[in-house]
Amino acid sequence: TVSPTINHRDSPEFVVSAFTLGVSHPAGFPTYNLLAKAFTFFPFGSIAFKVNLFSAFFACMTLVTLYAAAIRFLVLVYPDEDRTRFFGPALLSAGLLAFSAPFWFHSLVAEVYTLHSFFISLILLLLLLWREKDDVRYLYSAALMYGLSSGNHATMAFLLPAILVLYFCWNRQNAARHLLISVLFFLIGLSVYGYLPIRSLAEPSMDWGNPETLKGFLYHVTDRKDADTHFSYFRDSAVGAETVTVSLWVSAVLGKIWNVARTFLTDVWTHLTPLATLGFLAGAALCWKRNRPLFVFTFLIVAINAAFFVGWRKESYFSSYIVVCLFTAVALFAVLFRDKEPKGPKEKKVC
Repeated sequence: TVSPTINHRDSPEFVVSAFTLGVSHPAGFPTYNLLAKAFTFFPFGSIAFKVNLFSAFFACMTLVTLYAAAIRFLVLVYPDEDRTRFFGPALLSAGLLAFSAPFWFHSLVAEVYTLHSFFISLILLLLLLWREKDDVRYLYSAALMYGLSSGNHATMAFLLPAILVLYFCWNRQNAARHLLISVLFFLIGLSVYGYLPIRSLAEPSMDWGNPETLKGFLYHVTDRKDADTHFSYFRDSAVGAETVTVSLWVSAVLGKIWNVARTFLTDVWTHLTPLATLGFLAGAALCWKRNRPLFVFTFLIVAINAAFFVGWRKESYFSSYIVVCLFTAVALFAVLFRDKEPKGPKEKKVC
């Protein structure tokens, strides 16, 4: 079902910027353009089809890494359980994302969202492996991928609070040293943004914003074009300046938080099925009970993403969808796959 040609919205722009190695609209998307360019060398199909195929490929890779991350997630939530029982709930939860309408659609056209989803699930997998294997190389790999992923979608910055919480909860020895090395790996990945001024100087046919000057570069990577819309839902006061009181302000903020939560859950109910909504809530409660750092980490990802994209939803919620799938795997395991028999040697029946 991959589209054979260009689609609407940003699709034509990304086809052109990938093929010509140009500069896309803010924040530039250098990682996307460099990786998608490789697909344009395939000896079949039109340029548009090949860039669309890039989205389909990374949609599949997202599901593979999500499946692996769900197994690792279950290992940390249920460390004493039979791991062979984790495959079923991990596969079912990944299927919820695979067959959701927004994810399927964006796997068919030239867009950054399937690559964005792949990086999120990959970083989650590497962090979970770091904890499970107690191998710092997974942490450094996650830091490198985090920097590289920021060159695909700048909203990866919203993962930083969650990652820092997890890091300081899980890293008790040599925390400063490991953090410094992780920052270095992150900067190596983030250096992909050097692509923007280099390509802009070459004057490609797609050169949005001309980011070859320092001012133009900063304007581009900080997405000043749409900066006024960032968290605007929370900036807009719900009460007039003349009548505002502490109680009214608190009431307004709580009302907006409730609306964000309701909007998010409605979106999940619509696009990931009611099962995912119930699985998300039940799995979150189980994760809170069994592994608090892991719960706080994943909850922050959902909370910040839902607040930022409350007016966008669907594909903008993909990072939250991934967390929903992880929590659903926890709930499915508890209900359908967990061994209900008590552990330990069984008593022999006496005739």
